[in-house]
Amino acid sequence: MKRTVLFIYSLLFAANIMAQQPVRRVAVPPHTYSITMCPDLKHAMVVTENVFGHVEDIAVIDATDSRELWRIKITGERMDVFSTPYGILFCENGNTKKPLTTLFDTHTGRKLYSIPYSLNFRLNSSDIMFGYKKPKDKQIEARRMSTGTTLWTTKMQLSKSQKNDIFPLADDNHLMVIGKDLYAVNMATGHVIAQPIKTDIQHFSTADKVLTATSVFAGIVSAAFLGSGGAVISQGTDLHGIHSNILSLNDHIYVSDRNHIYCYTPDLTPVWQHDFEATDKASVATLCAKDDTLILTNQGIGYYNDQAVNLGRKKVITFDANTGNELGRIELPKKWNDERYGDEPAIYSYQPFMVSHGEDKIIPVSCPALSVAAIDTAYNVVILDQDLKSSAVIPSERAAFMSEYDGSYYLFFTPDHKLYVADADLNVILSIDDDYLDASIVEGHLVVRVPKYIDIYKLGD
Repeated sequence: MKRTVLFIYSLLFAANIMAQQPVRRVAVPPHTYSITMCPDLKHAMVVTENVFGHVEDIAVIDATDSRELWRIKITGERMDVFSTPYGILFCENGNTKKPLTTLFDTHTGRKLYSIPYSLNFRLNSSDIMFGYKKPKDKQIEARRMSTGTTLWTTKMQLSKSQKNDIFPLADDNHLMVIGKDLYAVNMATGHVIAQPIKTDIQHFSTADKVLTATSVFAGIVSAAFLGSGGAVISQGTDLHGIHSNILSLNDHIYVSDRNHIYCYTPDLTPVWQHDFEATDKASVATLCAKDDTLILTNQGIGYYNDQAVNLGRKKVITFDANTGNELGRIELPKKWNDERYGDEPAIYSYQPFMVSHGEDKIIPVSCPALSVAAIDTAYNVVILDQDLKSSAVIPSERAAFMSEYDGSYYLFFTPDHKLYVADADLNVILSIDDDYLDASIVEGHLVVRVPKYIDIYKLGD
C-alpha cells in the first residue's frame, strides 16, 4: 500500500513539473542576432542584423507586449553591450586611443553618462566596474557602474586575452582576479595584494592547430568540448590564459599556472606550492575538489586571440589539499583513434549528474577523485579509471550537465536538449523539452529562448 501511494505521488509530482506554464511569452523581433532579458524582467535587449548578416543595431523592447522602445546603431571598431540593473552599457573597446563607455536608461534610451573608459569586467551585484582610461594603461580604475564616478585607482594589469578570471570572496567586499598576476582586491578601498603567476607563454611548434569550440549541447560546457578544425598558425605564438579557475576550499584559495599549483589564504599569504616537472607544464586547466583532494584537469590548450590552440596532452592529476603532495594521475593518450570516442574525446571536468527515472530528481554520480569523465560520440558519459577502463556509464538520455546555480536553483541541460531546474536539494521543480537556443536563471525566473520567442517561468512561490 505504501509503495502504491508513493508511486501515485511520484506521478502527480512529475505531472505537476511538466504542466507548469510560462508566466510570460515575449515575441522575438525579426532579424534578431541575439536577445537578452534585462534583470528587471520588464525589458529585453535585442541585437539586430541586416540582410547581409552583419550586426547593425541595438534595440530595447517592452517584455510585456514586445513593443520596441528605442534603438541605436552600433558604431566603433569593437562594441560590447551589456544589460545591467542600472541601464544598457555600451563599451567601445576597440584598439583606439579613446575608448568610450556609455550608460543608457533601459526604458527611455536617455544617455545617463559617457566616459573615456575601456571596460574589462563588472560586478552587477556590487555596482562596480573595472577598466582603464586607455587600453595600455597600467593603472586600473574602479568606477560605480550606475553613475560612472571613479571609486579608486590602483596598479593592476589584466590579461591581454580578456580572459580575466574573477572570484568574489565570502565577505562580498573582496575579489580575487587572475590577470597578469594573481590579485586580491579590496573593492571598497582599492588596496591590492599581488602574487606573481605565469599565465602567458611563447609557444614554439611547427604546427599549432587552432581549435574551434563546438557547441555540443547548449554551448555551455566550453573547454570540455573542443573539436579540431580551423587554421594552422605560425611557430613562436604568444598564448594566453594558461591557468586554472580560482577554487575556494576550507578557507584557502587554490590556483594553477604554467609551472605550479598554489595554495594561499584569502589575503594571498602562501601556504604551499607544488612545482610541476618539465614534462608536466600545465595549460588551460580546471580545478575542483572532492573532500580534501584537489583534482586538476589539464585541458592541453592555450589561447591565441581568444581561440583555443593545442598545447600538449590532457591529463588529470590529484593533490592533497592540505600539503600539495601529488596523490595520483591519469595521462590521456595523444591519439585515441577510437570509434567510441573519436580522435579528440571531450573530457568533462566537474561532478557528473544524471536524471532519475521518474525525472523528479537530479542525482550526483559517485566516482573516484582520480578518474576521467569522457563523453563518447553518442554523448554517453563514460567514467574511466586509472587504466582508462570503463567503470561506469551514464547513458546520454539520462546524463545531466550543470549550467548554473544562483544560490537557490540549479539549471541542468542534457544531450537530448532538455532543461531541468532543481532546488537546492536537487529536486526537479521544472523541466523543459523544447527546441531552445539558450536558457538562464534571472531573478528567480527561468528565461528560455526559442527561435521565435522567449518564455519566462517563475521558480518557487
